[in-house]
Amino acid sequence: MPKSGCSPTLAFVKRTVLLAVACVAVALAAAGSVPAAIVPQQGIGGVRLGMSKQAVRATLGGPTRVRRESNEIGTSTTFVYAAVEVTFFAGAKATSIATRSAAERTAGGVGVGSSAADVVARVAGAKCVRDGTYRHCYVGTWLPGKRVSDFTIRNGRVSRITIGYVID
Repeated sequence: MPKSGCSPTLAFVKRTVLLAVACVAVALAAAGSVPAAIVPQQGIGGVRLGMSKQAVRATLGGPTRVRRESNEIGTSTTFVYAAVEVTFFAGAKATSIATRSAAERTAGGVGVGSSAADVVARVAGAKCVRDGTYRHCYVGTWLPGKRVSDFTIRNGRVSRITIGYVID
């Protein structure tokens, strides 16, 4: 009889349950490390429009670079990460999130590298247009204060995705 006072069968069951619990813990940890989806009109990589700088840092950690810019309509700060760039225009709340990473995808599988046809077919409400030499697909309304999800198209494929508030 084992020292624990358990029969060999009960000891086996206990080990099996512990192994199953360990497997579930590993699976949950792995699921948490999967890149977050692109959510049109909301965010990318776990960052959402309107998040504070502190909340972005809590979600993604410290940025690899911080870029500050000024132009005729105001100043901005951009946190640069490996997969996303988060911009704070004239304040402490995220006003745009962008990615060039093929790892970030919508629930329908659209991301950098997808075709314009994929965007229209798999992103609800998406329309594709050409503005001069700039071709893009988008969801939303191009009016100040409104949200827009913009899929830049180069050579027939998405090259960049930006979700943000229209500033001007």
